[in-house]
Amino acid sequence: MEHIHVFEVELNLMGTETFYKKLHFLGYNTFQVSHIATDYIYDPDGEFESESPVEIVSIKKLAGISDICNPYFILEMGDDEDIEEYDGKEILEIAKKLPEERTFSFKCECHESILVPQGNWPYVICPNCENRILRRDVKEIGGIYIYERSDNKK
Repeated sequence: MEHIHVFEVELNLMGTETFYKKLHFLGYNTFQVSHIATDYIYDPDGEFESESPVEIVSIKKLAGISDICNPYFILEMGDDEDIEEYDGKEILEIAKKLPEERTFSFKCECHESILVPQGNWPYVICPNCENRILRRDVKEIGGIYIYERSDNKK
């Protein structure tokens, strides 16, 4: 099992040496946190939408941080089988409302094309065959997304 770490992301005003803010995220490694932080910073509905443009200048692994920007990381990255209110179909409705550049699609085993938002979601339910598709089973290969059922799935 991989270890989850706390990372500090330092932001400067875009193109300057002027410090702007520090953010803290949970993640497995620097590479993953850079993606999570970028999504967080450039989210059109996020706190930086109306702010001055910023850029990431450093990412450091830390210990003892209490103010985390993504405290639901473990839920986002896991199977989330115990979340009762999530049924795997909501994410399909969300994807329909998003612009094309914030979504991707892949084919289920039944050949149904499934449109989902980019980022993390626990699983989706195929509207055609009711197959439960875990996020970790959807892989990107050269810009194309494919569904490959993991061996440990029922």
